[in-house]
Amino acid sequence: MSYANGQYPLHLFIHRGGNLYFTPSLNARWDEMVRLALEKYGVRLYITGDIDGLGGWNVYRPIGPQRNYRRHYGIRAAEPGKSSHGGKYRGQEVFAADIANVDSLAPGNPSLARARLTALAKAVGLTVNFVTPTEWWHVGDFNPAWAAPSFGAVAINPGTTNRPAPISKEDDDMQTIKWGEHIFTLERSYLKYETNPKQAAIMGWLFNRNDRMAPESTLIGVNNNDVNALQKTLSIPWYAFELVMSGRGYNIDGTRGDGQGENGRVWSLQHEINAKLDGIRLDTTGLAKTFDELQKKIKG
Repeated sequence: MSYANGQYPLHLFIHRGGNLYFTPSLNARWDEMVRLALEKYGVRLYITGDIDGLGGWNVYRPIGPQRNYRRHYGIRAAEPGKSSHGGKYRGQEVFAADIANVDSLAPGNPSLARARLTALAKAVGLTVNFVTPTEWWHVGDFNPAWAAPSFGAVAINPGTTNRPAPISKEDDDMQTIKWGEHIFTLERSYLKYETNPKQAAIMGWLFNRNDRMAPESTLIGVNNNDVNALQKTLSIPWYAFELVMSGRGYNIDGTRGDGQGENGRVWSLQHEINAKLDGIRLDTTGLAKTFDELQKKIKG
């Protein structure tokens, strides 16, 4: 079964909603990589969505969408008919997928996150870092595309598992907390610094389902151990706390930014990905990388 790049009929693929079309091989390998990442690191990897209004063709990408991506991103996108998302790459049958949350594998430590992604991909037979310029969120399947592999023998070594500590709430629920004099609203890969205590209390009541609504009294007070657990469980890097507290995060209205917004009180992984796609990389030089560093800066 062979077609030109971007010319594969969609009915050949496994459709997983939206514009996500997987070959049987990539479908099985992706599911296994998601399972391994969740078991080993407590992180559920997911495919990049429609973050640019181009339809979210981030697995198989037909020739029409390839042209749209090229028009939108210029030379940062592959020339139409040569994309590794299109089924053919440098003379080989290859299919690719873009991962939205690679950095969640090791928040605040991109090098370690990439190393973990490389190991996970290798375990399931996928390839990373094979396009130019480098895209660490981009994985490719160079295996026979139309045969689904079995992974019955793949297992995690319990001695190397590094899963985040559990908390009492469902970790995907948004919640508002009070840590000392600081108030945050947070959920997985999202953090907002609250500057209006009364409004934050109302939001805290809504998110935390408290019985009554009174300014500040309804907020969940947390100690240092709680914050450590939340930071790990919700995959929020320590530098994000410093960014939003200093107003150097993203703008409240969700516009893309470079981390220097005048009233930027929000950080999210999706904002950071959007900025990277626009060619803007957040400079974390000098920002807190650990809890101890953040504590010193707060006290200082």
